[in-house]
Amino acid sequence: TEYQTFRSTFFSPSRTKQDAQTLVNSIPTSGGTTLTTSATASDINTALGSNSVVFLPAGTYAMDRMIDIPAGKWLVGVAGGQITLDF
Repeated sequence: TEYQTFRSTFFSPSRTKQDAQTLVNSIPTSGGTTLTTSATASDINTALGSNSVVFLPAGTYAMDRMIDIPAGKWLVGVAGGQITLDF
C-alpha cells in the first residue's frame, strides 16, 4: 500500500539526516484547518476531504472508525505534543 511504501522509505536505515529534514520540510504548515480534541474520525475524514492539511492539537481523540488520508493530504500533529487515537 501507499502507507507501507511511505513507511519503508521514511524509516529506512539508509535515510540520511538531510533526507529526513527534506521530507519534514515538505509537510505544509499552513493552508489547512485545525481541529479540536473533541473531533471524531468522521470529523477528521470530512476535514481531510476539503483541506490539504489537517492539524491535530495534543490530546486524546475518540475514534469511531478508521481515518482515511487521501493521497496528497496531510494529517499533522502539533510539534512537541502527544496525540492518542483511542479506538
